Amino acid sequence: MPNKQPIWMVRAGEDAYLVDDFLTKNLVAIGWNQVGDLTQLKDVESLKAKLQAAYPDYKTGQINKLPARFTASASSLPPARK
Repeated sequence: MPNKQPIWMVRAGEDAYLVDDFLTKNLVAIGWNQVGDLTQLKDVESLKAKLQAAYPDYKTGQINKLPARFTASASSLPPARK
């Protein structure tokens, strides 16, 4: 029976330029560079507003789906290991 656990491919940027940061800081990053810093957002509506500003050509339906994708992805990651 196949394993039902998600499989993640993590890349450290073009030419692996982020590999040292990923390894020394024990982290990975999601590339929404156009959106900017998300650490100060208080709710999903704030995230949607940032996404709409960063991607003005996206339709409302596309913007509304992105936060759910991010939340689902983040919640399925395993705990950090050292």
